[in-house]
Amino acid sequence: MNIAEFKKLGYRAKARAPKRVPGQMNKTETLFAERLEIEKLSGKIICWWYEMLTFKLGKDLRYTPDFVALEPDGNMTFYEIKAGFVSKKDGKIKRLGYEDSIVKLKMCAELFPFDFCLAIKASKQDWKIERIG
Repeated sequence: MNIAEFKKLGYRAKARAPKRVPGQMNKTETLFAERLEIEKLSGKIICWWYEMLTFKLGKDLRYTPDFVALEPDGNMTFYEIKAGFVSKKDGKIKRLGYEDSIVKLKMCAELFPFDFCLAIKASKQDWKIERIG
């Protein structure tokens, strides 16, 4: 059966979601990297890294935050980046379903003495940053 016959029967080819490539930023992460670079130039942070560290949470359970930022006082803040959307009803930022990484982020916040944050992109320039833990 060729594609034309397949379509005549009412079927559609389902596009595959792009496969995630470790070490390669998606569009949302790229926007957050731009934000971190601005903070670096303004002196709010010294430097930042993308997917630099992985935390071992248990046997065969690991978590790699999207970004880590080093602040002038030596504090390290870890960021998990997610896309979100603004609800038309109440104007609040809604998260999409990312439960696995959110649970791991919360586990890290309990196990390690660093600042962990969830950064949700609400619009092109607006970020909602929630401290976890």
